[in-house]
Amino acid sequence: IWVATSGLGVFQYTNDQFIEYSNSQNILSNYCNSIISDLAGNVWVAHRQGLSRIDHETKKITQYRHESELGEVEVVMNSITLDDLGNVWLGNPFGITEIDRPERSFRPKTLNTLITDLKLFYQEVDLQEFSKKGYGDFLIPDGLVFPYDQNDITFEFMAVHLKNPDHVYYQFQLVGHEKEWSPATQDNHTTYTNLAPGRYRFKVRESDNSDYWSEENFTEFEFRILKPYWEQWWFYSSEIGFILFVVIGAYVSSQHIKNRFLLRLMMYVSIFIVFEFIHTLMEPYIDSFAGSAPLFQVLLNLLLALVLFPAEHYITRYFQYRDRKTQRLARSVS
Repeated sequence: IWVATSGLGVFQYTNDQFIEYSNSQNILSNYCNSIISDLAGNVWVAHRQGLSRIDHETKKITQYRHESELGEVEVVMNSITLDDLGNVWLGNPFGITEIDRPERSFRPKTLNTLITDLKLFYQEVDLQEFSKKGYGDFLIPDGLVFPYDQNDITFEFMAVHLKNPDHVYYQFQLVGHEKEWSPATQDNHTTYTNLAPGRYRFKVRESDNSDYWSEENFTEFEFRILKPYWEQWWFYSSEIGFILFVVIGAYVSSQHIKNRFLLRLMMYVSIFIVFEFIHTLMEPYIDSFAGSAPLFQVLLNLLLALVLFPAEHYITRYFQYRDRKTQRLARSVS
């Protein structure tokens, strides 16, 4: 039930409570002359200065108070009606105004949004060099693949609303980087900086009502950012191969080198290289889990240091075993 008042705005009675719509909610005036509901359930409130429309779904209030829109802005008291076709008729001091099928003419519209450009670090570049495919539905090539250091990307997009060019709102989302749509904005561009390697899908949608959005009508574009060479599988394999080469080389060399200090140095350097590799490998996961808290880095270093004690013990035992073996060989020779 809707009630229009002379001085207090409009009230909606629903679910055993009253909801107020007044100047603070964008009603054109608290003084109302007439009220009616169209076929879609949208409520039209007439004032001396024009009309207020309350959207049935979003409850957004839109004002119409210009002569170019209504012909005559003043509406006479209790002079509003709805005909059998759904047209709204308004009486004014000089005649009658008709709103033709308002449930169709004034409903929120969603348009197809065109992605017009993609820039790297705010600069125009030849995008074709990052794609092995041709141009698809947009003005940019399909299948774009960027190196790891080309990860500051600006998207530009556009939707044309000929009837209400000043009421074009956008929402966008970068799947793989964001989980929710952005707040509604009238800016037709957005920039994502320092993107991590991975696959992404940029989605953008448009509406002439910042409170109404279609979940199905959106435009999307996919692209990929490569990992740097030090995060590629072949680089990890080469690192592990090098570490194994150093450790095995140190062990084999210990069979022929008699300088005990040099042997210990080679063993400890090998262990240090292994520990440094483990630390470097685990550091990104520690940072993503702990952020900038230094406690977890300290605990990781402490854990690796504790591993050094048994390693040192086994190295010492190895040298003792080596010394005993050398002594036995010397006695057997003598």
